[in-house]
Amino acid sequence: MKTNSHLRNCLCAAPAAFAYVCSLLFVLVVPVSSAAQSAEQGIQWSQPGPVPTIIVQIKFKPAVGDQWVEAFEKEIVPAIQEAIDNKDEITGYAYFENVVVGQPYDFVLIMQAKSFSFFDRRQDYPHYRTLFHRLGPEKAGKLLADMDSWEEEVHVTLVRRYGSLK
Repeated sequence: MKTNSHLRNCLCAAPAAFAYVCSLLFVLVVPVSSAAQSAEQGIQWSQPGPVPTIIVQIKFKPAVGDQWVEAFEKEIVPAIQEAIDNKDEITGYAYFENVVVGQPYDFVLIMQAKSFSFFDRRQDYPHYRTLFHRLGPEKAGKLLADMDSWEEEVHVTLVRRYGSLK
């Protein structure tokens, strides 16, 4: 009986695990397929050294995802872009919303960095520093506290990405 129960638990978990693996493959393969299409259109594809990349997966609390995404697009995206323009540690970014039910996250943010060294120092992340400079400490602190209260789970993964459009 224990074997049947274990098998049933594995089979029930299989669709969620499969969706999770497929979503990660989507995040990693779409840039490659886009690059292949771009290469056909005359854009050069190169294989530079590894690019430090941060993947942030967020699961929202029920009924607040739209608020989180709106705040992110209104305040955080401009802060990320300004950090990139200032030649801070962040060098690029992309974000994706989940469109398949059953995945363990609702939103994925991918940021490229010069290195992972800014994690070694006790300081705010580059885009948070920009956000605090733009909005002031009280408003930025309230925004981040609100966004944090709308999050159920956050997973941060550090990876190295290879290949980029040139």
